[in-house]
Amino acid sequence: MMTKASNLFKRAMAIVCAMAMIVGLCAVMGTTAHAENSGMTVTTPQWTPNDDLSVLVDGIQSPDPNAADSVLIAYGEEGLVQINVDMGDLTTINQINLFHNWQDEGYRPTDIAIDVQYENGYWERVAEKHNISWTNSWDTHVFVFKTVEVKAVRITTNNARNGEGGYRLNEIEFCNYAENASEDTWTGIEEPDDEAYAIPVTEPAVPSEPAAPTVTVTTPQWTPDGTNMNCLVDGIQSPDPTAAESALIANGEGNLVQIDVAFSELTTINQINLFHNWQDESHRPSDLAIDVQYENGLWERVAEKHNIGWTNSWDTLIFVFKTVDVQAVRIIANNTRCGAGGYRLNEIEFCNYAENASEDTWTGIEEPDDEAYAIPVTEPAVPSEPAAPTVTVTTPQWTPDDLSCLVDGNSDPNNAPSGLIAYGEAGLVQVDVAFSELKTINQINLFHNFQDETFRPSDLAIDVQYENGLWERVAEKHNITELWPTGGQLHVSLVFKTVEVQAVRITTNNARNGEGGYRLNEIEFCNYAENASEDTWTGIEEPDDEAYAIPVTEPAVPSEPTDPEPTEPDNLLLDATVTTPNWYPESNPPSNLNDGEASPDPSVAGSTLCVFDDNKLCYFDFTLPEAKDINQVKVCFNWQDTDYRAKDIAIDVQLEDGTWVRVAEMHDVQIYPDVEDFDLLFTFEAVKAKVVRVTGNGARDEAPGWRLVEVEGYMNPDVTEADYTGTEKDANGAYNIPELTPDEGGNEGDEGGSDDEVVLDNLLLGATVTTPNWYPESNPPSNLNDGEASPDPAVGTTTLTTFNDNNLCWFDFTLSEAKDINQVKVCFNWQDVEYRAKDIAIDVQLEDGTWVRVAEMHDVQIYPDVEDFDLLFTFETVKAKVVRVTGNGARDEAPGWRLVEVEGYMNPDVTEADYTGTDKDTNDAYNIPLYSNDAEPEDPTEPENPTEPEPPVIPDTGDNSMISLCCAILALGAVGIVADLGLRKKEKR
Repeated sequence: MMTKASNLFKRAMAIVCAMAMIVGLCAVMGTTAHAENSGMTVTTPQWTPNDDLSVLVDGIQSPDPNAADSVLIAYGEEGLVQINVDMGDLTTINQINLFHNWQDEGYRPTDIAIDVQYENGYWERVAEKHNISWTNSWDTHVFVFKTVEVKAVRITTNNARNGEGGYRLNEIEFCNYAENASEDTWTGIEEPDDEAYAIPVTEPAVPSEPAAPTVTVTTPQWTPDGTNMNCLVDGIQSPDPTAAESALIANGEGNLVQIDVAFSELTTINQINLFHNWQDESHRPSDLAIDVQYENGLWERVAEKHNIGWTNSWDTLIFVFKTVDVQAVRIIANNTRCGAGGYRLNEIEFCNYAENASEDTWTGIEEPDDEAYAIPVTEPAVPSEPAAPTVTVTTPQWTPDDLSCLVDGNSDPNNAPSGLIAYGEAGLVQVDVAFSELKTINQINLFHNFQDETFRPSDLAIDVQYENGLWERVAEKHNITELWPTGGQLHVSLVFKTVEVQAVRITTNNARNGEGGYRLNEIEFCNYAENASEDTWTGIEEPDDEAYAIPVTEPAVPSEPTDPEPTEPDNLLLDATVTTPNWYPESNPPSNLNDGEASPDPSVAGSTLCVFDDNKLCYFDFTLPEAKDINQVKVCFNWQDTDYRAKDIAIDVQLEDGTWVRVAEMHDVQIYPDVEDFDLLFTFEAVKAKVVRVTGNGARDEAPGWRLVEVEGYMNPDVTEADYTGTEKDANGAYNIPELTPDEGGNEGDEGGSDDEVVLDNLLLGATVTTPNWYPESNPPSNLNDGEASPDPAVGTTTLTTFNDNNLCWFDFTLSEAKDINQVKVCFNWQDVEYRAKDIAIDVQLEDGTWVRVAEMHDVQIYPDVEDFDLLFTFETVKAKVVRVTGNGARDEAPGWRLVEVEGYMNPDVTEADYTGTDKDTNDAYNIPLYSNDAEPEDPTEPENPTEPEPPVIPDTGDNSMISLCCAILALGAVGIVADLGLRKKEKR
């Protein structure tokens, strides 16, 4: 009996265990059927009857109110219910399911919207549905939308339509399904059918997409009531009047019809097609023009056609012209020729075709065959092309000839027309030549014919007039009678410095030869490169007798400069050595700055482009071979790269005793490309300088760098205290430049002075570089210590590696022998900013094999619009055998890490205050483990397709403890079943 009872008990326990196995199996299946929502927080600003809102994300979705807890939320202001879900971590979703039970059917809203909040705090509406039909008493409502990574979700309902006092909800499920990738599956964002059912979007909202560009058509002329001119740009071009709408526009004043088309954004066009239907053939003008309006508001005529022949009743008229970016188009028709009272048009099409690039295809701008058919150009018009430059010749003396023959290009001594000019007062002849635009010359040739040899003067002078109205004598020659033998020399050349002039005056004195005038054949104006040397110039001779003098034209250029300019021709910085600690391209060395080429023309003078340091500073030191007196420094720019100009500049000099002195500075300097101010002159009290430093601050406009052409230094004896530039600071300290103490040669953040600067050895240059991470063969790790640290991708070679499954990537620099080190610099280029790990750690392996964490940084911000392209890690000195640089790409899920160079130094000036530190990030996902000292980390599995790494394995988000429990129950159940079967067999026996 006891045995039977015992067996019954054992069988009962086996059945219980079997049932437990089934329950466990169901539990396991339930765990994997819905997303685990632990870590989420649910709140609402509305009233609830002390319900625990966490039940909405507990994973229990049963419609049975006895099995699944629900929450009843009362409607708040304006009949809205708002349910906020903080996701805990960034979560990827593209579907939300709302589950209800079979109670309170009346507490289900018919208007629901889903807003999501991104990591940057912005909210966006991803789904909205109105007038929802509930098909049964426990409907699940599904919202599908684009895949988003969110930190919070807001479900908002409007109860205005169904009038109940609240909303009862059972469960919220967040999903991410591959089948939702297509927009065809999305719920969409419906507009409410009545404003009463609207649901406001959560603020701050993601800025909406810019509105699609619009085209608006208007006319100042009369049209029949109700005509919508936008039918002319609706895209329907059919000649069938029943298929395409047309517009009939009455003639205005002067029989003109004007159609204006305004674009909401600049539009590129080079062809306009005008479509007509087969009605109203008589309402088609024979004279049409196209005007376009540019962004600056000016109008230009681009096409015009007259006496147009219409070959059939639905002709398309095509106008082709140069490619233009326009904000408006005006089509103007002159209806005088055809006599009709207006113009009927079907469609206007605006095109931009590559085949219209050639001027041969353009319609052109025809002149009307009669003034009655003219079409005025819209004002304000683009200025017409400037007329060809003209040359006008006049004289105050008497002449029987037309002097324009002197500049007709014909200098033939036998056949060219000549001008005979009588001598005037004091025996002088004056020939004035005016140019319609500034002209550059450095030589004038005077041609004569074979006649009137005695009418050639022996005393000649050339005066030129500049744009400012002042005149200057550039050449003068006396007693040139020997040049005029019978049948001999037929032209005289006068050579002088190159000048840009608006007029030339040729003056002769006839006192020496006594004839009554001067016969001249031709005047030629030249600009020859070989005249650049002063040795070739005619010069300005003094007359050998006052009777042969030639007065200088007034108002004359002052003989002495009015402003203090360097009177010493020597540029004191020409033989200086130029250095800078800032980065510059090898093609633009600092030596360009004292090569003697100060032209603003970039094709003439070489320049130097340097990037600003972390303090937005850049300086150049000019070290003289010996100390020299100096009181002026000129800083010269070219007319390119106007954004590469520091607006705050200081001049410092180092004296013979090593003391640094600030001698001049300027702030908020305005140098624009449309004026000829391409240099700055700094003037100060004379000092004996050993080194001259020019420093620029780029903070005012956040310029990425500084481009200079030349720096010159002078000792100008004419400088007075009134000319000094001064050393006033800017009111905003960010734009000032720190002054140097007597014993330091560098600005704050520099690594030393210009004269005794310590150059640190890069200890990693000879190291062997390895990484377990995948990299392309074209970018080996050896690039990282090849000595090329330039941020310019054309100069510095890089290494691109992928992160492993833990979002980590590291490089080991194994030294040939252990070395003391206390600084590591990690360098990037200015491309591929998304390939930059934001969490970086430096570890070193000591001689005994121990690994030590020496420095780390987290959430590093390096952006492409500033020149921060390296990170410096500083730490207590250690003797390193291996240096490891590790990056964590989890913060932005970057696919890889691109570096240009890694450098290591032993810097004797480092103090504890400079240490980077080893603080961890508050979020452990961004930290980097320090590998144990007794084992190297395992190599990550190399992806099968290096160019497209496999996506990381997503860990199960379910409750692992629950799964373990369920598995244990399954095992117990299996044991029970086996035990029960054993008992049954034993009983049968």
